[in-house]
Amino acid sequence: MDSQIPSFVAKLAAIQQQRRSDLGLLMSPRLDRLPLSIQRYDDPFFPFGKAIVNTTRDLVCSYMFDFAAYVVLGAAGFIALERTIDYIGSDTVTILHGGFALLSFAQITDENALGVDAVTLADNRYIDEYTQRRDRGAFIINERNPMLSDAPDKGGLYWIMDDLLTTLGEDKQILQIRLVDVPTAGLGDDFGSVIQSQLMQRLKR
Repeated sequence: MDSQIPSFVAKLAAIQQQRRSDLGLLMSPRLDRLPLSIQRYDDPFFPFGKAIVNTTRDLVCSYMFDFAAYVVLGAAGFIALERTIDYIGSDTVTILHGGFALLSFAQITDENALGVDAVTLADNRYIDEYTQRRDRGAFIINERNPMLSDAPDKGGLYWIMDDLLTTLGEDKQILQIRLVDVPTAGLGDDFGSVIQSQLMQRLKR
């Protein structure tokens, strides 16, 4: 990997500084929770994701995708996931939450797969394989209360009970992503603006 390409943590730190945000938006769509205006689509997950990204991109440093929520729809869900990640582009960190425990998924971050910046792992057994590229990261799922001084030798931690991800930057500073899971059930056509407003409120905390 070209040493000129920024590391994962350098990219995260730069985006957080530029947008003055440590918020990450959890994308975990469910068919029965989508706004009615989105449910009319034959394959609604991509229009939903696109609408969310259009109204929130400047307010977040990352998007985390719940792998299970997409693949439960089979091929259509996987395609929607792939298209949404591609639509976000490279100017925002993308994380795939799968709680991966197998080595066979280690290439899922490559460009010929989903091309995400990072993944979540069930444990640290294969973290070396998931972080071979300096521009890729991994967060180990942790169910304890957050201890911001904790850091694995590689990657970061996903404090799943507190919707928080932490890792160490290149200068050993603590970088954190505060995840927001905004409910969309019952929202009308203005759901994008509603979610945008909720994120702005979180930024003030």
